[in-house]
Amino acid sequence: MPTGGTLTIRTGHALIDAEAAHYGLPPGSYLSLSIQDTGVGIAREAYAQVFEPFFTTKPIGEGTGLGLATAYGIARQSGGTIRLESELGVGSTFHVYLPATTGTSNPLQLAPRHANHGTERILLAEDDEILRAIISEMLRSKGYDVVVQVDAAAALAWSNDNQPDLVITDVLMPTISGADLVQRLRDRYPSLGALFISGYASSIIDQEALDQKTRFLSKPFTADEIATAAREIIDATYQPEIHAVA
Repeated sequence: MPTGGTLTIRTGHALIDAEAAHYGLPPGSYLSLSIQDTGVGIAREAYAQVFEPFFTTKPIGEGTGLGLATAYGIARQSGGTIRLESELGVGSTFHVYLPATTGTSNPLQLAPRHANHGTERILLAEDDEILRAIISEMLRSKGYDVVVQVDAAAALAWSNDNQPDLVITDVLMPTISGADLVQRLRDRYPSLGALFISGYASSIIDQEALDQKTRFLSKPFTADEIATAAREIIDATYQPEIHAVA
């Protein structure tokens, strides 16, 4: 339809009997999909070639001749077929027939996609420049909005006017430790979740302070590991609003 037109798609149920041998299908029940256009149409002498690979009625450079051949091959491999009805200057209709079934299938049990993705704001405090870049990129690749600060003092200054959904901090940093940073942030935002990261053993963290909202992750870690930990902590700190109805 080089100048526009109408494309009509219909679905339905078709019963093909023994007399309809021209369908090239055994008698039975089929699902039908019809695609009708109001374009230039296809000449009847081209019917026999229209499903052949690399055959096209379009000018050179405007068609590969593989689209219909591929669709026809899929339909035939599925036990169905495609039929063409066309008239020059009026348009074309392609009827796709696929065998129907009365059986039931077991739904696929798919693992949830993007389970560790999110769009929340994460405050990252890490004094190592290379690690800051790597960790921030890991989290951004999962969709998170990451605010990067070079140390705890910078993170506290930023938090004066901004509230993060999660803080991720190195345990050992100059001047102010990661634990002190989290405590000061929670003085402002009591429900804030925290993820401590370190290359040292978790024994340097008060184990009694760890819970669903406070985790420890040992370096090195993968993007999936830190993103999953972030997602779990954020979910644990989420407090839905409850409205009483009289």
